[in-house]
Amino acid sequence: MKSLRTSFLFILLVASFALPLSAQNIQIESFQGRDVASGEIIVKFRGATPLQSQALAMRDADILSAEPVGQSGAVRLRSRNRDATALVQAYNARFDVLYAEPNYVGQYLDLPNDASLGQQWGIRNTGQVISGVTGTVGADIKATQAWDITEGSRSIVVGVVDSGVDYRHPDLAANMWSAPTAFTVTINGETITCAAGTHGFSSRTRTCDPLDDYGHGTHVAGIIGAAGNNGIGVAGVSRVANMMALKMGALGTFTTMDVIANLAFVMQVKAIFPSEADIRVLNASWGQPFSRALLEEMPEDE
Repeated sequence: MKSLRTSFLFILLVASFALPLSAQNIQIESFQGRDVASGEIIVKFRGATPLQSQALAMRDADILSAEPVGQSGAVRLRSRNRDATALVQAYNARFDVLYAEPNYVGQYLDLPNDASLGQQWGIRNTGQVISGVTGTVGADIKATQAWDITEGSRSIVVGVVDSGVDYRHPDLAANMWSAPTAFTVTINGETITCAAGTHGFSSRTRTCDPLDDYGHGTHVAGIIGAAGNNGIGVAGVSRVANMMALKMGALGTFTTMDVIANLAFVMQVKAIFPSEADIRVLNASWGQPFSRALLEEMPEDE
């Protein structure tokens, strides 16, 4: 444990003296919600020296350059045409590759630049005054410390079961789940086809448009996963969330059947898109009397 901690502190010190991204002239793309160097990966070939690894890499006509990384025998590959995601997938599929990963981009401090972050006691309470009330230093969820370890992951989808979500909102749009292709579900015997690019479901209208008409779901989605480091609004607890909007009713009202229909939608979509819609969490910031019908719809093996 001590050696791991020492290594981690060393990484922080290196990052603190790194040049700004603009000075390094790094082109950035996104890989699973994290900033990575565009068109680059770090690869370690099985049982190969750095020179052998470079030779193996250069057999790929798409690879522009290959250079050693550190002392472990890994090499950094630069592609002519592929992005980091395609490179990682291609090289991790090779039998002669031990691992392939993006060339992650670091920053000085993992504190987002969102304009209203200072209004979020729950995220970071420094004793700041909000609406005339002074906060209590440290009375927060330690989100900024957690972000130093991980921002979260877009591989896990959070279903927001609520009044819908304004998926057009500039602080939410980047973190909304989108259907990768058109698909069809059956809800209470009714066949419903959703287009590619849709963001969820409205059980009341039986359509694939969960646009919020009440505001509550949008507010909740902001707490869960408002985009971070975009210079506007607030920062969600998971700044790189992947949220599916599941609208139950209209103008703030819904029934048990509305909830059950959304659960049916979730389970079918998860089966259709096991990777692209890996829904592990359903946020239900609402209340209603106990319903056995709803209870029996809950999957026992999830």
